[in-house]
Amino acid sequence: MKSLEPPRVVHARCTELITKENVFGQITVRFHTQQILAVYDRFGRLLHGSEILAKDVLEYIVFEKHLSNEYGLWRLHEKIVPNWMPPKEPIAKTYRLVKEKVSEESLETKEVQTTPSGAQVESQVAAV
Repeated sequence: MKSLEPPRVVHARCTELITKENVFGQITVRFHTQQILAVYDRFGRLLHGSEILAKDVLEYIVFEKHLSNEYGLWRLHEKIVPNWMPPKEPIAKTYRLVKEKVSEESLETKEVQTTPSGAQVESQVAAV
């Protein structure tokens, strides 16, 4: 990950919830970075992304802190996706193939025999 420009605070606010002593602060930070995404399976094979291809990523992240708490930490509150940003690429989904059990009824076949008198007789033969 490489920063294309320094992170910039684009919005900050404080608000009181329920009581005047319960104060929360939020800041929105703009990050413009270059990122590489490579997802591997447990055997080390590349499943998604690329080890070489870096993409420019513009993100707006909202951080939040309970200001009334002296030892409170900043935490991630939300990621904002503006309307003007292009839509995300669809995720490649993987599926697990489940073997279907074959019932005995489907293994049986019907055999039609014609008797010397011309009548047809059905008999069931089990496939092996």
